[in-house]
Amino acid sequence: MGDALTICLMHRRGFDIDHYALFHPGGALGRRLLTRVRDLMSTDIPTVKEDDIFRDVIYTVSDRRKGMTMVVNAEGVMTGIITDGDIRRAVQRFEDIVNKRAVDFMTHGFKKIADNAQIEDALRLMTTNKITSLAVTEPSDSSTIIGLITIHDIIDCHKDGILP
Repeated sequence: MGDALTICLMHRRGFDIDHYALFHPGGALGRRLLTRVRDLMSTDIPTVKEDDIFRDVIYTVSDRRKGMTMVVNAEGVMTGIITDGDIRRAVQRFEDIVNKRAVDFMTHGFKKIADNAQIEDALRLMTTNKITSLAVTEPSDSSTIIGLITIHDIIDCHKDGILP
């Protein structure tokens, strides 16, 4: 009877799962709902220039250990992304791969997420698009990349007990 009364009162007052998270931030549900992309993202973004040669791209991707690098133009604006998969496809596609520049095999569009988005949103976006990393933007300016979040950042957070 008490549970039924509580549920009725919760519905009447508009008490939803987000309110629950605020009142129970230490619980599994609270941590899951309150952890934001900004809490896990890296601000140290691997980048190469559009005219960097293949060898430099591979070095950056390998050295930075993110499985990808962002590509910037001469003005420093991010224009694309190169992932491990892009590198494998480029090796298959181009016989003269050593002479190719980043712009020749980068993916022009890349997925972005706001830094105030929930981790679950980032995970859903990665899963839906079958990708392992997202560029992070400010909520008010989706053209400025301020960080990077990878599937491994989320997995590590889960392993460390930060997320349930």
